[in-house]
Amino acid sequence: MTAADALAPRALFREVALLVLGLTSIFLLTHSGFDYSEAVFHYAIAQQIVAHGELSFPEHKEGTYYVAPNGRTYAAHELGNTLILLPAASLNQLIATHLTRRLGASRVEMITRFLFSATGPIVCAVGAGFLYLMLRLLFSQSVRSATLGVIIFVFCSFYWSYTRIMFDGVLSGVLLTGGMLFLGLFVRKPEQDALLIAAFACFGFGVITRLSMVLPIAAAGLYLALNRSRIQRVLRPAVLVVITLAPFVCWQLYYNHLRTGNVFISPVQTQSYAVNNGLGGNLAVGLAGLLFSPGKSVFVYCPIALLSLALIVRFWRAYRDEAVFVSVLTLMWLLLHAKLQSWYGAWGWGPRHFVTIAPVLALPFLVMRFSLRSRVARVVSGVLLGWGFVLAAASNLCNTYYRLGIAYQKGLLENDRFYWSIANNQPLDTVLTTARNFNRMLHGGAYEVLPGSSKINVEASNTVNLWWVTAYHAGMPLVPLTVIVLLLSACAAWSFWKLYRGESFQVKAS
Repeated sequence: MTAADALAPRALFREVALLVLGLTSIFLLTHSGFDYSEAVFHYAIAQQIVAHGELSFPEHKEGTYYVAPNGRTYAAHELGNTLILLPAASLNQLIATHLTRRLGASRVEMITRFLFSATGPIVCAVGAGFLYLMLRLLFSQSVRSATLGVIIFVFCSFYWSYTRIMFDGVLSGVLLTGGMLFLGLFVRKPEQDALLIAAFACFGFGVITRLSMVLPIAAAGLYLALNRSRIQRVLRPAVLVVITLAPFVCWQLYYNHLRTGNVFISPVQTQSYAVNNGLGGNLAVGLAGLLFSPGKSVFVYCPIALLSLALIVRFWRAYRDEAVFVSVLTLMWLLLHAKLQSWYGAWGWGPRHFVTIAPVLALPFLVMRFSLRSRVARVVSGVLLGWGFVLAAASNLCNTYYRLGIAYQKGLLENDRFYWSIANNQPLDTVLTTARNFNRMLHGGAYEVLPGSSKINVEASNTVNLWWVTAYHAGMPLVPLTVIVLLLSACAAWSFWKLYRGESFQVKAS
């Protein structure tokens, strides 16, 4: 082993650490400070585990819960997200126990709420780190090229928007990206069984987070079959895959039985949740909506996917097996979610189910973007990515959930008009609302008030929905807020500057 080879892992770790640190800083800066997704219910289960060592509540609770045959209330969703939230729940319990008397209940609640919501930015930054490693190790890109690719993907798609919430589809996307990375590395180094185990551990964890993650396992099986000539001992990898997935399968069957009394049925598959999760939807409507509707098209919220579609043939020629994985998984994911009763993802931002496979959708463009040499192609790419950035930034500056409430009050959600209308749709409303909010801050004007909202929520939703602005309006002193913002900004700037100058980090391509 040469000195350069010995240095490579340390240099690669340094690169990823800088990227994750920089992105986490930006994600925290652009966070609202609260999480309005189903993660609040997953977090409640995490608190119950930390406080009482129990997976359920003895009493009935409102939200995405399910009353089991034993009379206790369990989470309707799977357990993966709850497991990731356990560290935040443990830390917050310590803070509440030791600091409530000193700081007061209201301040402690603000701190613990922020720490809970900070899990999302960290998880999303790790997911971007996995994508970076894919570009570096599987596709031999330089430090600068891989960093730029990740920045383009993160900030020019709704991936940035979803750093604000710990929706279980977000964690699933991170696990999918990690699984793809380890799977690709295993095919290139089939003698390293640990890579195969890591890949299917990611996929297995994905299944106990969201059941639709069985689809990447099917795509991974096809990917391995295409590469069987590189894998000299086929039986050994097959056994390792089965052994790796077995604990996740056993847990899911047990958890299903615990909640519904049937090992094969999860609460999300029952009639109670059929209004959103039932597979009785109109496939043609779902496909048309996910592909072409102005309010919920994947291409509107993730325009990099449209660029990937344009480059898929070139990607196929250069990396056939990876292109098969991307194409098969995307098609299966599209068909499954187009059949859902709520193909648009209920009260979510854009087609929220597709944030899970957003890195997969972006991969052909991120790998083959250097082949776009004509001026027209570059201009079109710039326009599409520019739109993606504007929409993602606008979604972070205003409160999209609040805007859905406003749309509901106006009757725009009836017959899905908010998703199909050209003049009144979710992305256009978000961009225009952000512009109105800035105009309101400069020139004044009446707020749009959603009945039942708190004063601070109304303030944030009609100005700038960033946690440090909200904290200032809530009475937090300006000096510590300024220090925190400057520290996060400096941390992000330093991290990306080091990466920009990081061509000296040499990692031997696999």
